[in-house]
Amino acid sequence: MHPADRRTALLTLLLACAGASLGALLSLLIRWQLAFPGRPLPLLGALLYPDHHGAVAASSYPALFTLHGTVMIYFAVTPALSALGLVRLPPMVGLHRPAHPFLHRAALALYALGFSLLLLGLLSPFGAPAFGWTASAPLSTARSPGAGATLWLLAVACSGLGALLGSFDILSTLVVARKVAWSRLPLSAYGHLFASALNALFLPILLGALALLFSDRHLGTAHFTHPLRQGGDPLVYQHLFWIFGHPEVYILILPVWGALSDSLARAVDRPPALARAVVAAMAAVTLLSSLVYGHHLLTAGLSPLLVEGFMALTLLISLPSTAFVASWVATLHGASLRPDAAASYSLAAVAIFVLGGLTGVPLALVSTDRYLHDSAFVVGHFHLVMAATVLLGLLAMSQDALPRLGIRAPSFAVSRAHAWATALGALGVFLPMLRLGLGGAPRRLYDPSLYRYLSPLLSWQRAATAAAALLVTAQLLWLLAWWRGRR
Repeated sequence: MHPADRRTALLTLLLACAGASLGALLSLLIRWQLAFPGRPLPLLGALLYPDHHGAVAASSYPALFTLHGTVMIYFAVTPALSALGLVRLPPMVGLHRPAHPFLHRAALALYALGFSLLLLGLLSPFGAPAFGWTASAPLSTARSPGAGATLWLLAVACSGLGALLGSFDILSTLVVARKVAWSRLPLSAYGHLFASALNALFLPILLGALALLFSDRHLGTAHFTHPLRQGGDPLVYQHLFWIFGHPEVYILILPVWGALSDSLARAVDRPPALARAVVAAMAAVTLLSSLVYGHHLLTAGLSPLLVEGFMALTLLISLPSTAFVASWVATLHGASLRPDAAASYSLAAVAIFVLGGLTGVPLALVSTDRYLHDSAFVVGHFHLVMAATVLLGLLAMSQDALPRLGIRAPSFAVSRAHAWATALGALGVFLPMLRLGLGGAPRRLYDPSLYRYLSPLLSWQRAATAAAALLVTAQLLWLLAWWRGRR
């Protein structure tokens, strides 16, 4: 691997690890407040909240989940996939370097700039942004007057532009510069190909929406203000954001799906079963991903006919996912699984993905989504699919990527322990959220003890918080696996 590409990949991975660490810390603060509302934080309470006797302040609580979602999506998973693609893709297509490596270097600079701007927002006069990671108007316009909100817009724009540049490099590498026939490409390459295509199509929409928000905040326009006041419409922003936001789910998980297929196939020394069907399923998901975004707006007052159409499309897009599961099962059927760390992560990811996918069905149906929308059930479903599955997929991808960067190969025994500790920890965190959502617990809640109907569910909050602490602690096993690995 070229030294410049190795340096770019390493620095991008380090930035992603820094983002993931910050996001994990923020999640622990959120979980502590939900489980023990009003109690002082252990260890860090006096440092973070000296004016509130170490307890999480109500005024800063919305900033916690805003920054948690922002950091994890834009500054942890996105740069990690970019770095792993830079390392893994060129050898798959018979190249030593990507087609335009300077684009990945520019992407790294933009990720670093965006992350710095996001952290700088914490020091702004009105504090960090507190409108959620989706930045819905008017919460992100008239009701967020501080510089922190503007810095958030610039930070996310930097991350989006960096991801766009990286996707151009991947598309050029796979479509133009490759030296391998399409039929001989591994499924990982197809996953990155379709994800990069979605990036190229829909990230400009996000950047445009952010530009309109910036214009509303600083140039006196009224794109997203209330229609009875200045002629705009907050619902327009939701359409613009979710046209990008739902494909973003597939942008992050398509490379993982491909990596899981290849990893399991290597572990049993056979080609992936139903490979053509998997590629067709990836293409179908890519085509349908922008047509199902409306299930995020099922309770927003859209036309009933439009709502039913989005519901039907959402159920339809679940069908290609069955091709992945069928391929994984067929690949493993009757095979002897050899000891392999990547396979351990992949098996755990497959199990959690299937469970998380099943929990999405009630959210696709209008009748049940009206009850579950904006509840803890949504949080549990999203994190099972996007947090746990993607994390385990990234860990599987790192097994062959990091040794190419000159890092020793990991210890199999410790990696296997880490894989299942991570999987069990994730289930311990997110399954209780499903129960909380069914019990009526809303998301973004500061103090559940204030509500009589939620008091009996407090034990579920505490169980999830204990599991979250174990999940974060279990990531030390990942460091130990590489430390104890062979050179």
